[in-house]
Amino acid sequence: MLNKMGESFKIMRKSRGITLSEATGEEFSESMLSRFENGQSEMSAQKLFACLDNIYLDIEEYNLLVREYEPTDFSTLQKNIHHFYNPTMRLS
Repeated sequence: MLNKMGESFKIMRKSRGITLSEATGEEFSESMLSRFENGQSEMSAQKLFACLDNIYLDIEEYNLLVREYEPTDFSTLQKNIHHFYNPTMRLS
C-alpha cells in the first residue's frame, strides 16, 4: 500500500507539471518526497496533506487513486443499506 500511495502521488504531481520543490512547498526536503514517491519511506499525514494541497488534489480524490477507484467496504455497505431501505425500491 505504501508504494501505491507514493506512486499515485507522483503520477498526479507529474501530470500537473508540478516539481518536487513546488509539491513540498519548501516545508521539507525534496529527497524526502522523492523517497515517498518511490516507495522507499513513509510520510506523516501532516506532510502528505500539505503536499496534496500544493498539487491541488483533495484527499478524497487521492484516496480513490490509491484504491484504484474501488469503493471501500464501508461505502459498499452504505450503498447496500440505502438500497435495502429505500422506499421506492421496496416491492408492495
